[in-house]
Amino acid sequence: MTRAFGGGGLLGDRLVRLIYLDEAGTSAKEPHSVVVGAIVDADAQLDRIERRFSEITETCVPECEREGLIFHAKDLYHGTKKFNRDKWPREKRHQILADILAIPREFTVPLAIGYAKREHYVADHWIAFVMCALACEQYMRGRAQNEVALLVSENNDQMRAMLKDADKLLRHPNEWKKFVPEEHQNLLPLAKIKDTVHFVLKHESIALQLADACAFAIARHAAGSNYSDQHFRALFPNLAVERFRQDAGFVVVDFPVASITRLLSRGGQ
Repeated sequence: MTRAFGGGGLLGDRLVRLIYLDEAGTSAKEPHSVVVGAIVDADAQLDRIERRFSEITETCVPECEREGLIFHAKDLYHGTKKFNRDKWPREKRHQILADILAIPREFTVPLAIGYAKREHYVADHWIAFVMCALACEQYMRGRAQNEVALLVSENNDQMRAMLKDADKLLRHPNEWKKFVPEEHQNLLPLAKIKDTVHFVLKHESIALQLADACAFAIARHAAGSNYSDQHFRALFPNLAVERFRQDAGFVVVDFPVASITRLLSRGGQ
């Protein structure tokens, strides 16, 4: 029998959603670990997202520099690697990042956001991932009841180690239920995320690059970093949003959004 991620029974029989995961806030000086899942309808949205990235590339990147191009949010922001600041003015780099961040709203791609404060958890990275997984589960149960989803993550040592630990944790929910608000403990065990995480290289997946940009913008906003409001508003325009207030939590943002004032203030919404 096919199992859900974490070992529970699987609920649903149509594989339509691909959830692309990326993390931010990995530096020791950053106050939060953040994991974002871009919940993509593979039939209706994936091709449109890829075409939008192609348009950004053709409009903004010279043809001679497109080979092997990856839109890393950190590189766009800081002016490093392919987007070296000596060749790429800050205004142009930041505009590309803003264009990418507008994609979830443009194509109504839901975002599952999990976070954990570093000062409260030794294993903040996998706590943030577990919170993101709960957000994905909440969305799938409420908005995609006959469907199941696959998790897709970047194939690197850090993500593999984090997700291995998270999988062990999910198989023993009694050990960490205290992190989950009581009103959301009915999400355990997970039942809408199929088998295990699937790993791909970032240059192979445009949607992973989208998740990378979203995680970067949300983590910087939560930390109150320079220019963070500019990029956060590209993702969530014209909204007054509080920063993280609890030690750990999660939320699903399903576009269009009228108001998400409490987006980062508590687990779930």
